[in-house]
Amino acid sequence: MGVKLAVVGCGAFCEHFVPLFRLHPLVERLTLCDRNDDKLDRFCSRFGVEERTTSYEEVLNGDYDAVALFTQPWLHASMTLDALRAGKHVWCCVPVAQSLDDLRAVAAAVEERQRIYYCAETSFYTPNTVFCRRMFDRGAFGRIVYAECEYYHDWDHGLYEIHKARGGKDWRKKAGSPPMWYPTHAISQVTSVTHAHPTHVSCMGYTDTHPDGIYRPGANQYGNVYSGETALYRMSDGSVLRHNEYRRIGHVGAIRFSLYGTDASFEDNAGAQVWVDKERARDVGKELACSGGRMIDTGAGSQEGFAPIHDVSALPRAYLDPAVFKGHSGSHPFLVHDFLTSIHERREIPNNNVWDAARTMLPGLVAHESCLQGGQLLPIPDLGDPRPVRW
Repeated sequence: MGVKLAVVGCGAFCEHFVPLFRLHPLVERLTLCDRNDDKLDRFCSRFGVEERTTSYEEVLNGDYDAVALFTQPWLHASMTLDALRAGKHVWCCVPVAQSLDDLRAVAAAVEERQRIYYCAETSFYTPNTVFCRRMFDRGAFGRIVYAECEYYHDWDHGLYEIHKARGGKDWRKKAGSPPMWYPTHAISQVTSVTHAHPTHVSCMGYTDTHPDGIYRPGANQYGNVYSGETALYRMSDGSVLRHNEYRRIGHVGAIRFSLYGTDASFEDNAGAQVWVDKERARDVGKELACSGGRMIDTGAGSQEGFAPIHDVSALPRAYLDPAVFKGHSGSHPFLVHDFLTSIHERREIPNNNVWDAARTMLPGLVAHESCLQGGQLLPIPDLGDPRPVRW
């Protein structure tokens, strides 16, 4: 039997995934859910989906195996908890939650209900991460010594439109959230390769002076004045990680990382990706370049198409069609296939599970607290290693 799935929240990001869910052979039933009737009508008509509902309660009480949440970040934790308690598997866009208490609650619900929680973190399947994970698993890096990761996304690259759509008339109050509250794109690049996680952090911030006033004192509900933050982490494997989150920066946009080991290293900069050992540097850019080669929507990490490093052999044949959108550097199809096969194959520990996802979110939450304390070195709580699902 296939997976009966309800996709919740028909917004700009969701539109890239509905066709992938609809085309996947493991999806037996697909329903779209949104409170806005007009938006729901447009989505159903555009993507040829017949079943629809404006009620999340109807989804929770309905005959569905799983829900896929594409809602506002501040709703993720509560809606995830509702779905898990209703016995559904959950796919959720990042972040998992925006507080330690909510992260603990989601992890506890996953363990109590024995359902799959899948954090749809795009960086897990971007070409740089796939390449480095293969090299690390072969032992090519040796021991990791130092890493750098960053997410550069300037407001001029679509953030005004995104926050106006999310926040409504009071969008500015929610728009000025601390950059370190959205750390998962950057950190997961490192943690998903090395399997180490941050244990301590010291963080400093850039006080924003832009005339739009989004980070002006009192302008947002977070009391946040920083549009950029830099963190330095002590890692569980003894290495050091530097992490940048910047929303005011003269840059085309990037979700990238560099990784340095005792035997070899990987460096990623604008326009160049290089594998370096003690003898020479080798350009690996052609292996990591996406076939589409164009930037989509925000301009930040949204190249379209697969890269040569991607192994597409396990994906549904329909996903290989050039007309199928493959955003965030080809990661979208892999995420959908990973989630659905995790349910179908009853995987005990799926990729992007809640415990691994917490290890990419908690460091950012604590980093911002360090920033508010002038860079004080703070310990980072850990929810522990992933627990297997008991099917």
